[in-house]
Amino acid sequence: MNLYVTLGNSTTAFTGATSGTQAQNGQEIDILQANLAGLNVTRKVYVSNTGYFARYLDILNNPSGSPITVGVQYTTNIRPTNTSFPEVLSTSTGETSPSNQDDWVTVGDNVDEDATQTFSRANFVIPELMFVYQGQNAPVPATSASFNLLPVDIVTQIFQGGNSEIGQVQSEFSNITIPAGGSVAFLNFRASFPRSCLRS
Repeated sequence: MNLYVTLGNSTTAFTGATSGTQAQNGQEIDILQANLAGLNVTRKVYVSNTGYFARYLDILNNPSGSPITVGVQYTTNIRPTNTSFPEVLSTSTGETSPSNQDDWVTVGDNVDEDATQTFSRANFVIPELMFVYQGQNAPVPATSASFNLLPVDIVTQIFQGGNSEIGQVQSEFSNITIPAGGSVAFLNFRASFPRSCLRS
């Protein structure tokens, strides 16, 4: 899940330092990038050793003496398989496409299998992925959320490459003002599970 910060008309990707630090008994990696749109940004990625989820905590700190107003965007690209493309499976509102009215969206393919158990180079599936980008009564609600198929030229050794489409999940938060010396944090979750779990 890529993080982008927009200041004025300039959008910059979070790339982080070349190394990070461990936390939570080795289940979390913390990475800092200084002076990203004038902010010090720390990304804390926690992956449980007992569950199929990852937690992304992004802390935007303003070290300056004046407030800074930015936009924050999260983007995830999901590759196709050799037989199908990613698609929206469900949203928290029940609509067929995600929006800023949703708290989460699930994306997968047309095969109900556990990707960790059935993977092979000749036949593999897209794991069902849940993206949780806000909660009820969030203090900083999402401005927009979307899923789109984008044309790409794929080069791969797993299946036949060439022209194809990837799925892209995005959520955006606009006009976020971080006070002088203050911080704003964004919390996202990603989970993976067989589609049958959606019905349980």
